[in-house]
Amino acid sequence: MEALLLLDEPSICELVPKIGLRVKFLTKWKAYIEQDFQILYPEAAEKLYEKWPTLHQTMTVYADKNFPNWKEQLPWNCSHLDEEEQAFLSLPFVFQSRHKRKKGIGSASLTSSIRSFIDINPNITNIDDFCQSIVKEERPQPFLLVLWDEKQKTRQFFTVFERRCLLSASLLKAVDTCFKLHFVLDLSYQIDCFATWQFLQHFVFELFNDKAPELNCVRAFRAYYNSM
Repeated sequence: MEALLLLDEPSICELVPKIGLRVKFLTKWKAYIEQDFQILYPEAAEKLYEKWPTLHQTMTVYADKNFPNWKEQLPWNCSHLDEEEQAFLSLPFVFQSRHKRKKGIGSASLTSSIRSFIDINPNITNIDDFCQSIVKEERPQPFLLVLWDEKQKTRQFFTVFERRCLLSASLLKAVDTCFKLHFVLDLSYQIDCFATWQFLQHFVFELFNDKAPELNCVRAFRAYYNSM
């Protein structure tokens, strides 16, 4: 939380005293997430924008090769999304999380992994009702939300946190905001999509300041990418 106080703007200091009013801060001052991350990690701030326009093609080829039916397994018909957006949906397939359960170590279900990273709903969804319906213990945050109209091909993109939605102009920007939110507020990754976020952290943003070892699925993609 101290990262939020790096700027000296009087209005920010008033708005975020000591431990901070997170929700009000994030709603009214979303731009400062980007600015705080820029101050903390200037070399990483633009990495997603620099890499994804070309990296998404390699990711799609890799997903098609190793998980040939991944698009059919999505809980939504995503054929009207563009290639860059679809590539984000392939990440939970390529980077599947494994975690400890009561009876040992097991994999998170694909549906759980996908929805803990990106959820998609029709554009008639009432945002306020959707946010208020979230049970924190059952639906950890942050996660990404897409509202779309299949007929008109319109889409809206959000980062959901503390039962609030932060609007972004594109899915690329929403992923960027969601990732940086983890770092600025020192949040842990959701366990069901941990591998996806670690890929983004290690491979895309090139940040290795976590204690967790790099997962096999992330190393495998790195080896594939370097062999090209």
